[in-house]
Amino acid sequence: MALYSKDKEEAVTIYIMIVSALKMVDNPTPKVSSAYLHLHKMLRKSFLRNQKGSTARVADPKYIEINDKVISAWDTTRRELVPKDSELVSSMSEILQVLFDRLNRNKYQTMFIGEKRMIGVINALASARSSKDFDEVEVINNSRKLANRFLSLCNIEPRHNLATRLKIARGNLISEGKVPVLWKLD
Repeated sequence: MALYSKDKEEAVTIYIMIVSALKMVDNPTPKVSSAYLHLHKMLRKSFLRNQKGSTARVADPKYIEINDKVISAWDTTRRELVPKDSELVSSMSEILQVLFDRLNRNKYQTMFIGEKRMIGVINALASARSSKDFDEVEVINNSRKLANRFLSLCNIEPRHNLATRLKIARGNLISEGKVPVLWKLD
């Protein structure tokens, strides 16, 4: 798959970022694990080609370049924002939400995974986290700082979009049986 447009390159970069983040989840739920394996498989399928006259597969040079940039950006983000003498409490669901929000209004948003499935993964991670001992606002702010710095180091301008957050909140209300009345029919 050749990367021709800025939108396509941006989408592939964000998907590699999402796979990198999902790879770091400790004890993933089946939904999270399935999404990680699916995204990883789709990226490999799209960017690995058979070498002529051989059974060896070679990665697209552009993919290698993007992947190296993402790995470097994540290492730099952690070094810059995580204190050496303590830990930075953050939420992987919030980080993924910021990354997936950045894909909103990109025509390649559902190139490798559907929106409904990704929102399910974010919800699964959000419900699995225990925030008993942590300040929820601090966790969200730290996660957004990490995600936005990660995006900026990958040369993607962070965008603040509430569309995915609203869909997640509505999905949670539906699953809890607390669907808000948006309009009333007489």
